[in-house]
Amino acid sequence: MAKGKFERIQIGTPDVIQASTGTGELDLSEARMFGMLYEGILYGANVVLLLVLLRTFAKELKATAAQRLALAIVGIIFALCTVHLGATMCGLHIAFFSSGSDLTSPYLDRSQPVEQLQKALYAVATVFAEGMLIYRAVVLFGRKWIVAVLPVVSLVATLGLWVALIHQYANVNTAKGHAAQQLSTAAFAMSVATTGILTLLISAQLLSLRNTSFFSIAAQSGLFYTVVLLVSVVPFARGSNVFELLQGGICKVRSIRVTIQLRGEFSLYYAAVLGMIPILLALWLTLDIGASDRESKSTTGMRVTIDFNSHAAEYDVFGAQMKSKDAGVLAA
Repeated sequence: MAKGKFERIQIGTPDVIQASTGTGELDLSEARMFGMLYEGILYGANVVLLLVLLRTFAKELKATAAQRLALAIVGIIFALCTVHLGATMCGLHIAFFSSGSDLTSPYLDRSQPVEQLQKALYAVATVFAEGMLIYRAVVLFGRKWIVAVLPVVSLVATLGLWVALIHQYANVNTAKGHAAQQLSTAAFAMSVATTGILTLLISAQLLSLRNTSFFSIAAQSGLFYTVVLLVSVVPFARGSNVFELLQGGICKVRSIRVTIQLRGEFSLYYAAVLGMIPILLALWLTLDIGASDRESKSTTGMRVTIDFNSHAAEYDVFGAQMKSKDAGVLAA
C-alpha cells in the first residue's frame, strides 16, 4: 500500500523524476527552484552589507554630494534586485502551482511578463552598476575621461544587445530560436567583456600603488564579480541548466559588488571574504550540481581556513583615497 501511494505521488512529475534519478543533470524547473535559493542567500548577504553601509553614512558628519549620489545609486540597484527576486518567486509560483503537471513549459515561454521583467531589471541594474565602476576608473586615473571611452562603448553595446534580446523574446514564445540564441550569447559575452575591461583597468592602476593589498584590489575592482561571470561561462557554453540556476544570483552579486566598492568602515579583508561567498557558491554549483555525466553521487567536504590581518581599512570610491594602518594614505 505504501508503495502504491508513493507511485501515485510521483506520476505527476515524470520529467523531474528522470532528471533526479538519471545522469544528474538538472531539469529546467529544478534549476530555477535552486536558483531562487542561491539568489536568496546572496540577497541576504547584500542586506547585511547595505545595513553596514547605511550605519557608516549615518555616522558621517559631512557626506559629500558625490557620496550621497553614490549611496542613492546603490539603493536603486538594491531595489532592482529586490524586485528581481520577487519576479523570480512569482515565476516559481506560476510553474509549480499554476501550470499543471508540466513544470518546464512556463520557463520555456520567454514572452511571459515575468521573464521580460527579469531581463529588463538585469539590463537596468547593469547600466547603474557598470556606470559606477566606470566613474571609479576615471577617478583613479586622475579624472582622465579618455579612460572611459572603451568601457562606455562596451556598456552601450551590452545594453543594446539586452534590449534587442528582450524585444526578440517579446515576439516569440520560446528561447530556442536561432536569433534569440545568437542575441543571448552576444549579450552575455559583452557583459563579461565590459566587466573584465573595467576590472583590468582598476586593478592595473591600483597595482601601481605599491602599498595596495590584494584584498583592496579585489574589493575595489569588483574582481569577485568578474570571477563569478567567468565561472558562469562554463555552464552557458555547455547549454546546461546550471546557468539558469546561476543567472538570478549574478544580479545580486553585482549589487554586493557596488555596496562593497562604495564605502565601508568594515575591514577590506572582511569585505573580500564576503566577496568570496558568491564565488564559492557559483563554483560549487557549477562543478558539483552541473556534473551531468557522473554515474554516482558522492559527498565531498571542503574546509577553508582563512587567516588574515585584522587591521582596519577604509576607502572612498569617489575620493579615491584609502587609509589603513599599513598603507598610510593613498591618493589617486
